[in-house]
Parts: sequence; structure tokens; C-alpha cells
Amino acid sequence: LALASQDRREVSEMYFFRGNYDRLPVQGGQFILHRHRSRQCLQRWRHLIDANPRESKDQKSLRTMWNQTQQANWQADPNVDCRIVVMEQEPHLCFPNTKRITETLKKTKTKKQKQIQSTKMTTAKQAHEHEHDSEFVTLNHIKNTHHAQNIDRKLQQRFIAALLNLTAAEIHDLGVADKMIFGA
Repeated sequence: LALASQDRREVSEMYFFRGNYDRLPVQGGQFILHRHRSRQCLQRWRHLIDANPRESKDQKSLRTMWNQTQQANWQADPNVDCRIVVMEQEPHLCFPNTKRITETLKKTKTKKQKQIQSTKMTTAKQAHEHEHDSEFVTLNHIKNTHHAQNIDRKLQQRFIAALLNLTAAEIHDLGVADKMIFGA
């Protein structure tokens, strides 16, 4: 048993989210790496990028890697050293637009009103569960291109302040309102 675990090779992994477009099944802008277990994949990706210097983005190299890993049998083939794991965007990743921001802020406001109405929590466990119940996904990505320019500046401020759970005093004292606007 000890020998079997020593002989097992580590397959490097990179975790991506499902892509926004059919032409690329993985979202290349947001991904999760492990400090040690993702090195082989990162080296392969870097090699593919360096081998194609005329490409303006890393997406083509990522697509090449994706295709290679889909064709390989990473469990049986000892030459396969990289695996791309794809996760669904929801509930982890969001590209908020005006509609989504407005809906999230409404839910947050409604939730706060309910919290005020039911201020008495019967147990510490219930209070803890309530504290971590959020309307926000883990990764909110407001694109720094046309998407952010189409979102009202005040709406962005309200959304990010709510996301960070900042009070009005913190927003004012820290001067973050102008620092957290994307786009325009």
C-alpha cells in the first residue's frame, strides 16, 4: 500500500469556470490555482503562450490546453501531467450588470429589513448562520470594459459598498466611493 501511493504521480490541476461563450468552454479571466499542484499546468500554458507570440491574448493557448486535456485519458496515460477542471459559474462567479445589481440590492435591503424585524435570535448558532447568509456570490467581476461603463456610477457605489458591507461612515471616512468605480 505504501509503495502504491509512492508510485502514484501527481496530476497538476487548474480550476476554471464554464465559459461565457460557446467558442471557449472555460472562462479564462478567473481561475483557481494551487500553489504546488498547479505548476505543471501553468508551465504548459506559459509554454503555449510563448510559442505563439503573435497571439494578443492567452485564450488561444488556453483553448489548445483544453482540447488536449479533453482528448487525453489523464487517469490512464502516464504522460498526461495537467488536467483542467471546469466548474459552473453559479453560485461562485458573477458578472453583474445593471439588472443583476439592482435585484441583488433589493434582496439585500429586504433581508436587512427582516433582520431588523426579528432582532431576537434564540441561539448563537442561528445568529452565526444568519450572519453568513449572503445575497452575493463569492467572486463578483465587474468587467473593466463596456459593461462597467453601462452601469450607473451611483449604482456601482451602492453595490460595492453593500458587497463589502461598508457603513456610510466607512465609505465617507475611507474615501472609497470614487476609488471603487470601474469603467468610464
